[in-house]
Amino acid sequence: LVSSFMDSERVKEIYNTQCDASKNLGNKPLKGNGLQRMEKFCYMAFEEFDADAIVATGHSYWFRAFFQTYLPKSFDHVSKK
Repeated sequence: LVSSFMDSERVKEIYNTQCDASKNLGNKPLKGNGLQRMEKFCYMAFEEFDADAIVATGHSYWFRAFFQTYLPKSFDHVSKK
């Protein structure tokens, strides 16, 4: 199912002028582990980018693992479940 909105020239313009996917490295490498990738993401988000907002997309398992790792153990939040 393809929405006509998603095919619109305006959407293409937004992606071309407001999105920077240069840090998208594709599939995860064979070497390394999830913690290393999360640490790299944090470094990029907090040290390399000078932006008002960062929009990150990914698999829900990655986000759950991210929040389980970085939020305090005693902090009960839906993002950790």
